[in-house]
Amino acid sequence: MAGIGGVDGLVTGLDTTEIIDKILELDRQPIYDLQARIKRLTNIKSAYETLEANLLALKIDAQRLYRLDRFISYKVESSNEGIISATASNSAKSGIYTLTVNQLAQNHQISSATFSDPNSTIIGTGSVTIRVGDASPYTINVDSSNNTIESFANAINNAGIGARAVVVNVGGTEPQYKLLISSNETGADQRITIDENLTGGTGLGFGSVSSPVYGTWNGTSEVTSSGTYTGDTDATFTFTVVNGGTVGTDAITLSYTDGGSVSGTITGLKISLGAGAVNSGDTFTVDTTTSTIQAPLNAIVAMGSGAAGTNPIVVEN
Repeated sequence: MAGIGGVDGLVTGLDTTEIIDKILELDRQPIYDLQARIKRLTNIKSAYETLEANLLALKIDAQRLYRLDRFISYKVESSNEGIISATASNSAKSGIYTLTVNQLAQNHQISSATFSDPNSTIIGTGSVTIRVGDASPYTINVDSSNNTIESFANAINNAGIGARAVVVNVGGTEPQYKLLISSNETGADQRITIDENLTGGTGLGFGSVSSPVYGTWNGTSEVTSSGTYTGDTDATFTFTVVNGGTVGTDAITLSYTDGGSVSGTITGLKISLGAGAVNSGDTFTVDTTTSTIQAPLNAIVAMGSGAAGTNPIVVEN
């Protein structure tokens, strides 16, 4: 007897359910073939995409191989690795390069006037402004707690301004002392400048500036000079009035010459014109005495492929 839902015949004895399933399975064959084709084409597509990615990677690598500099590298050896080492780019020229030190870097050192006793001589009260290189100026207020050269040296060292101070005994039949200030770093840009505003004592005596001496002077204005000269050499500055006029009203222009020993800005020298007038062609001179005992310098190294380089390299410290 057939099961539920079956259509098996009682008389024929045929398994009609199986026959129908076979017929249906046969009808599904085109679907199976189509699904197999889709799978095959998908695999082919995936293979092409993988091949495309590999070819692109090969192209990139080939382009890198095309650049000759990928295969060229230079090794640099120094005769003294403890002093100097170097690296070379792919554009460097092969050869032996000689380095010659033409000048060592130096820090700036300045000294004060001479004092008989570092702990009792009073330098005065007021303020002293110190600047090292391009750093911001630092003002030290001077009072009874730091108005000897020993205590003032301590004030400088405690300020952390890029300079250190020490009191030195310069000898002589009687003990003589000076205040020595040195920049912490080397290099031409480490110059120390000092603006001293002290009264009631000896002062520090860094870079003295004399009173003006008139040459040709037909004006009514009185010239005064002041400041703390921080140039590296003693100099006599001759000033000439280029454009005269009334002080405080007209634009007055001065030119100066120092005989060739100093150029550029006059460091630390201040010139003031009092009320009145100055005439074109008027002249006056001011003598300055340096406090520099060691000028700030850059190191200069000459490099070349011959015995000595002809184009110096300036090292900034």
